[in-house]
Amino acid sequence: PTTTFELSKYKKNNIVFLIDKSSSMNKPDCMPYLQTAMMELAKMMRAEDRITIITYANTSKIVLSGTPGNETKKINSVISELKCGGRTEGGKAILTAYQNAEENFIKHGVNQIIIATDGGFNGLSENEGELMNLVAEYVKKDITLSVLAFGENRYGKAHITRLAKQGEGFYLFVANQDAAKNQLNAAIKAISKK
Repeated sequence: PTTTFELSKYKKNNIVFLIDKSSSMNKPDCMPYLQTAMMELAKMMRAEDRITIITYANTSKIVLSGTPGNETKKINSVISELKCGGRTEGGKAILTAYQNAEENFIKHGVNQIIIATDGGFNGLSENEGELMNLVAEYVKKDITLSVLAFGENRYGKAHITRLAKQGEGFYLFVANQDAAKNQLNAAIKAISKK
């Protein structure tokens, strides 16, 4: 397939998706939109890119580890099998995400964690400051943090917006299927431009 994401124009990407699969994501305007956005991105990714998918609810789980971006079938099968259930516990998951981002680090590339959630993000403890410090530390190591937000849940929105700002990444609210198809790819292209 022809790609509009040529290596000559766009830096390599190492993306770690940190996905909230708590029961509140089990709504028509949450998980299905996320799956659409990720599958659209998978179509665009190249062999030189890396995709990691970590889910979190009661526990965090690495469901796809550092996979070349052109392994679309493999990536999509993991995305299509994402199921919701449990409470939101993001703290340990974010440490796992950062470890993975470091393991797959691409020098001179774009290294980032993308948190996908419909609400707040429970940090390392009740202390938001601690989480903000962690995010800032990794920005110094060239690992940014972005947020994909879903659903009508207004709770926690201010918190995740601050998180994306601190992580020097983007904050996208995915409001409909059309946005799901286009927004993420456009954002990745914008930050990958050479």
